[in-house]
Amino acid sequence: MTRAYDQFVGSFSWYTLRGSNIFMIVKSSRGSGYIIPGAFNVVLGGTHENDDWNENADTRVRDTIRRNCTNLMPSLQDIKFSSDWIGLRPVRPTVRLELETVKSTKKKLMIVHNYGHAGSGVTLHWGCAKQAARLVVQAIHAQTTTAKL
Repeated sequence: MTRAYDQFVGSFSWYTLRGSNIFMIVKSSRGSGYIIPGAFNVVLGGTHENDDWNENADTRVRDTIRRNCTNLMPSLQDIKFSSDWIGLRPVRPTVRLELETVKSTKKKLMIVHNYGHAGSGVTLHWGCAKQAARLVVQAIHAQTTTAKL
């Protein structure tokens, strides 16, 4: 990724910062949820409600999320509520991650599509971003190596 970006932008002023995570298997049938701790807050989730365009918080949903996550980690019972976050995400049968060539009247335009992750963006974004970057490099290479007669 670094070399491809530098070839495209011509910048060598950044570096890679590696971080590590571990995933633990929870053997529990006491509800579902996820917990993402941060420096100043903890994100508790979540729901997957198909075709629901409501952007307003629902206290029943909040209570269910909190109960499910507290079942997974009882120490969450004493934390203070801060705010709700409702997200509407594009969903497709599969993620669209591809290079498309669109021809206009004057030139061809290459577009990298990378969407449709639904509620799995946090888990899929590393791999999808890496593949999207490869497609950008492929598009740049295709435009710079086109034979001109």
